[in-house]
Amino acid sequence: MMFALATAEQPALYFSVLGEPPLKMLRYQQQFSFFDSRKINKAVRFINLSDEAAAGDLQKVLTRIASEVVAHRPSFVFVDSFRSVIVASKHAEASSLSLQQFVQQLGMMMTGWQATTFLIGEYTSDHDPDSVFTVADGLHVFAPMQANPADTDGASPLDNRVKMGVPSLDDMMGGGLPRGYSLLVAGPSGSGKSILAAEFLVEGARLGEIGIIAAFEQRPTFSRGRALADVIASEQVKVVDTRSESLSVDEIAMMLVDEVRRSKATRLVIDSLSGFELALAPTFRDDYRESLSRLVSALASTGVTVLMTSELEDRFSDLRFSPYGTAFLTDAIIVQRYVEINGRLLRAMAVVEVRASAHSNELRHFHIDDHGIRIGDPMADYDGLLSGRPTARVAAELD
Repeated sequence: MMFALATAEQPALYFSVLGEPPLKMLRYQQQFSFFDSRKINKAVRFINLSDEAAAGDLQKVLTRIASEVVAHRPSFVFVDSFRSVIVASKHAEASSLSLQQFVQQLGMMMTGWQATTFLIGEYTSDHDPDSVFTVADGLHVFAPMQANPADTDGASPLDNRVKMGVPSLDDMMGGGLPRGYSLLVAGPSGSGKSILAAEFLVEGARLGEIGIIAAFEQRPTFSRGRALADVIASEQVKVVDTRSESLSVDEIAMMLVDEVRRSKATRLVIDSLSGFELALAPTFRDDYRESLSRLVSALASTGVTVLMTSELEDRFSDLRFSPYGTAFLTDAIIVQRYVEINGRLLRAMAVVEVRASAHSNELRHFHIDDHGIRIGDPMADYDGLLSGRPTARVAAELD
């Protein structure tokens, strides 16, 4: 596992304790096909802790491990064997650190390292009373998702449209969102993105479809109306638990893809991409666009229709659809904006793109009431609505 995972950019440290010295381990490992001598002391480093462990002083063992991790900043840490450390401490006459303190401090250090740590040991049963089990999370490997094309039987997605739950919006999109498309709904806080996402799921439930919501910002039933809460309670809409911290992109993708396939869902909502980024472990935020691309591709391979919301500041100096430049990853875009007219703050909506499909380019006023989103007529009486300084359009004089 170490030789397969370690690279010069993501190195590994292998701490051996009371077992075989590194030189002997290297001699044995050269017999295997996984061994790569080019990685030694570059991507892979072997460090022997026998002197520190033999003294039985756990503080010295901990200090040595910490200093090597700080010096080399590894992505993977192996301690072989962790049980040897414990055995050595039991035979020592005195140690400045108790076993329980050693385990607790190591656990805190492991969290701060942002490294995957492997504690190797020999245990006769799962019920061995040992404090090491209080810091071990276990191991579940999440491989990058493979984006296999969905089986469409040769049919064009434009021939099969998904109703959004807002009839006027279906008309603006040319008959609804093509099935299997990914849609980005972008707008400032409070503009109605989550409500539109809820209507999308409720409409699917009304038509007998199964939906999924992955809410990264708030409880999935909060501020989205009773209708969504009801379909969640009836299990027509499944909720994917995204409350865990420091998730990897592939872990999130696997959670969503597995739930789509398990429940045979046809609609999926990610609310929102801003919360999605915050849920990622820090090491995955640097390549956020690539991460999101992998997620969208993995979901597209299932054939599910995806709606994602994105938080935007209402800037009038430019027209943006995503704070991360990720709008190109989706098949369709809806933008929501605030406009000020006659001293009132109004909401406006437009369909920016529906790939390979005709759609309206009108900017329409909409409001939200107890029944959801209600879209009005085109805002044709004003110019410059998106500039922040709208002006009333003057009718041309007749000759």
